[in-house]
Amino acid sequence: MGFGYLFFGVFLAANFLAYPGLTMLPAVLLMLNGMLTLGNFNRPLGQARTLLFPAAFVSLGCFVFAAIELFGFLPKENYETVSYIFSLVLEVLMAAFTLRLLAGIALLGKETELPKIIFRAKRNAVLLAVSYGLSILVSLPIEAEWFGRVAVYVYAPLVIFRLIAMLLNALLIYSCYMYICMPEDLDMPRRKTGIRFLDDLFEKMDRREEEQAARTKEELAKLYHEREAEYRERQAEQEKNKKKRKKKK
Repeated sequence: MGFGYLFFGVFLAANFLAYPGLTMLPAVLLMLNGMLTLGNFNRPLGQARTLLFPAAFVSLGCFVFAAIELFGFLPKENYETVSYIFSLVLEVLMAAFTLRLLAGIALLGKETELPKIIFRAKRNAVLLAVSYGLSILVSLPIEAEWFGRVAVYVYAPLVIFRLIAMLLNALLIYSCYMYICMPEDLDMPRRKTGIRFLDDLFEKMDRREEEQAARTKEELAKLYHEREAEYRERQAEQEKNKKKRKKKK
């Protein structure tokens, strides 16, 4: 469905401390690769996919500016303002993408009757909305002295809070990979990437998914037989009551 690529993209995007401009471009491209399929399943996911196209363009700009800063090709004052604008725009785009993505995942959870997915999607939406909102707020170019002091005190707790929220989101997407699957995907073999580490990891994930699918199938079969037995008992009881009423008449 695309949750695998999306998971790796979201996990990579959690690196916002050491040269995030260099890692955001591959992260966004991985997410976009996954969303090309996922965006077809409901409207919020389609909106999230659309937001990734401008995000990919802006992340390319951030990548260029991060490389310039890392290798010192130009004096910092020549690109600092433009780099800041690109980073702020990317932050806003990723915030909008994440909230639309979580709305789409909650809808998928509703359609597939997975209440835990729905709860986690809504919880993560609140956590990440607060996280992105505060991050954007403290990065605004406000020159007031009091604002600078507040930003300094808030920065460390905000970094920890945001990291936790982003990792929870990565775990949510991994759980979607495990539990949400289209029927046509069940028998479709995964193509090898040629990278041994990734192929081994995907193989383990596939085995877990198959085991979970088998357990779910057994549980559903058991539940079906129990419901069928209850239904037959009710039918027999109703027939017995009808016969009793007829005899009384």
